[in-house]
Amino acid sequence: MVFSLSILAFTVAVYLTPRMGRFTQNLQSGAVFGVLAAVALSVAAISSSFIMFVAAFSAGFGFCSGAIYIIVLNSASQSGRSRMMTAFMVATFGLGAAILGPLVRFLSAGDTGLKALIVIAACFVISATFTFVSTRGFAIQTVQTISPSSVKSSSPNRNELIVLLWLVFCLGSAAGLMTLGLAVSIIEYRGASVWSSGITLSAVAIGNTVGRLSVGIVDEKIKSSIIVAVAMLIIGTGILVCGLTSSIPMTAAGLTVIAAGYGMVASGVPALTQSIFESNQFRHTYSIVFSAWGVAGLSAPWIAGRLFDTWNDYSLAFAVAFGVTIMAFLFALFLHFRCERRA
Repeated sequence: MVFSLSILAFTVAVYLTPRMGRFTQNLQSGAVFGVLAAVALSVAAISSSFIMFVAAFSAGFGFCSGAIYIIVLNSASQSGRSRMMTAFMVATFGLGAAILGPLVRFLSAGDTGLKALIVIAACFVISATFTFVSTRGFAIQTVQTISPSSVKSSSPNRNELIVLLWLVFCLGSAAGLMTLGLAVSIIEYRGASVWSSGITLSAVAIGNTVGRLSVGIVDEKIKSSIIVAVAMLIIGTGILVCGLTSSIPMTAAGLTVIAAGYGMVASGVPALTQSIFESNQFRHTYSIVFSAWGVAGLSAPWIAGRLFDTWNDYSLAFAVAFGVTIMAFLFALFLHFRCERRA
């Protein structure tokens, strides 16, 4: 419930933040949300009830994280090398989880408990302070505020492209989010030890981060639409490995491959959105497309868990994930040809 509500709050923030006016169009506003995130985490760390924890962590911290995410991506979309920087910012978002996630898990295992969240709160305070200091005295460039109606009328094919992007992001993220949410359960169900599951989690986090970074590296040489389509093939390969073997090392390898492909999707879709639409349309457009990630994040792990409860095996979950990924690949190809025709 905590994870699902966090995804919901994050997705709502990504949609609402671009519609809050000029305040949310520069990095200083991201620093403000960083301070608010630190406050929410501190409240969660000392909460005396589960309801208070959910309100502070899932709603408060989840919303602030989503606001920071879209503010940073918007700033990246305004840079000189916008597609590469957009992909890199998505990669750093995943890198933070890869580094701080295991650290906080280790700290919370002892007597520290929820107070381990103070470590993340301190990181937000440091980054917010650095942002305030580094931008003090400089004019913060903002883009022209545009209304949703003006964006809608700017391209007769905009709605069609948004729908395609939404379907690709939703279907293409499903297997990756299932893997990130259930990796420990999957690997330990097949007999892995605690040590092996920990190694697998690290490999999955590294694969996710490498996939995200790779988009920023190759995006200037390969079209984003091709990258997204290739990512679906990589995810499908990982699913086949997991579904056709019960070996612990092969399962770990398959999960890592899925995570790498998912990382490419997570960076490739915003980069593709930025390449299709003008920079001043990115915030509004991507905030709509990103809701697909929220739908996938809420449904994919839950459906996979229900399938496991029913069949006492993850084979059917992998079969469904493979079918969904093939659909995402076909939509990605159609989107690529649609973009080529539009160009």
